[in-house]
Amino acid sequence: MHWRTFLIANAAGAIARAGMWTFLGGWIETHFKIIPWIMHHLGLIAMIGVPLILALLCCWYLVSSQKRISGLSHQPPDKQRQHR
Repeated sequence: MHWRTFLIANAAGAIARAGMWTFLGGWIETHFKIIPWIMHHLGLIAMIGVPLILALLCCWYLVSSQKRISGLSHQPPDKQRQHR
C-alpha cells in the first residue's frame, strides 16, 4: 500500500473512532443516570464489593481444593504416590 493511501485511511479511521467514542460517551451520559450515583458512592461500593469478591474467590478455591484432595484419596495407593 502506498504511504499516502495508508495516511489517508489511518486519518479517516482516527476521525471515525474519535467521533464514535464522543457520541457513545454522550449517549451513555444521557441514558444511564446511574453512572453519577456510582461515581459518588464508589468508595462504599468498593468497600463492600472487594471483600465480597475476595470471599467468593476463597470459597471457590477451598471447594476446588477439597474436590482435588478427595479425588486423590479415592484412587488406589500406587496412583496416590505418583501425584505427590
